[in-house]
Amino acid sequence: MKDTVTQIRDKEGNNILHSVAMNSGKNPQDNAWGAAYQMRHELLWFKEVSLMVPPQSKEMKNAQGLTPSELFTNNHKALALEGEALIKGTIGQSMVAATLISTIGFSVVFTIPGGYNQNNGFPIFLQNKVFTLFIILDAISFLLSSFSIITFLTIMVTSYGQNDFVETLPQNLLLGQATLILSIFTTMIAFIASFFVLYHSSLSIVIALLATIPAMLLSKQQYHVAAKVSRLYKPWHHFHPNLRHVLHYQNPRF
Repeated sequence: MKDTVTQIRDKEGNNILHSVAMNSGKNPQDNAWGAAYQMRHELLWFKEVSLMVPPQSKEMKNAQGLTPSELFTNNHKALALEGEALIKGTIGQSMVAATLISTIGFSVVFTIPGGYNQNNGFPIFLQNKVFTLFIILDAISFLLSSFSIITFLTIMVTSYGQNDFVETLPQNLLLGQATLILSIFTTMIAFIASFFVLYHSSLSIVIALLATIPAMLLSKQQYHVAAKVSRLYKPWHHFHPNLRHVLHYQNPRF
């Protein structure tokens, strides 16, 4: 039955893969990421159906002289541009946070708590275990935020081809957001540790906890962005996980 259906053509010479290449005009299942989600969804659906049709159907031309791949590209140019603008806007917001965390981590190297010993040039609290924890956390935060910036810059210079929406862009977005959230948390813990290095009273605990509120709010915001990215990045066969080879297709023109 499947082999018979996949070879049917409509009055305009479109086979089933041509029809899949046409823009659905709506966001299926989830509109959290709008055009980016729809672009990836339709690409995955096009690739899924491509696995079911005979090889000659992939190169078959319709009445307009277009193959299914050419028709898909023509019908999704505007959607790809809209998805590109959405992703770049998200990256721009995340880059601000990542750059801020990276700058703080770098400046701490020259302005460590307690300063330096004027006799030997080593930090005054070098033998303090909490100070060692602070330095380690600051270094981790700096490395994570720097890695996040590099990841976002990689996305910025991506060609944004239609196939990039399938794997490259969602993977890099998720990786960049994850490293950014981790850098925020490590910075927050390092800040708390610095208070315990300099002050040894209960007041330092209260101040440290209050000072983490902005970092927690920023982490919550970035977590929601990462959650949206994770919903954008779904498994390849999320259409029919238990019925991968069953073709579900309706077109009133046939």
